[in-house]
Amino acid sequence: MSLWRKLLEKQLHGLIEQLTAKQAQAEGLKREIQNKEKDLEILNGLQTRVESETIETNTTRNQFNRGSFEHLQIIQKLMLLRSALILYILTLNVIVFRKISFSDTPFI
Repeated sequence: MSLWRKLLEKQLHGLIEQLTAKQAQAEGLKREIQNKEKDLEILNGLQTRVESETIETNTTRNQFNRGSFEHLQIIQKLMLLRSALILYILTLNVIVFRKISFSDTPFI
């Protein structure tokens, strides 16, 4: 019986050592998980910040593009108006020239 008891105590001691090692390993894994959770929180915060900055950048870019497009439209309208005015003046000059050319009375 004494031999049996020594064998059981040896097995018990081995199991206790294994349990202690497993407990230390579990605590190490727990610390690693906690560190990874902290890293994940930091990364989530950075991602949120980048997303909000991207939205702000896109909003600003869209406003700038819209403003540039509107500015371009105004310039095109002004150029069209200028061309129409030049065409009107040219037409008036042609009409006056024809009147002068085909008139019987001199303008002197």
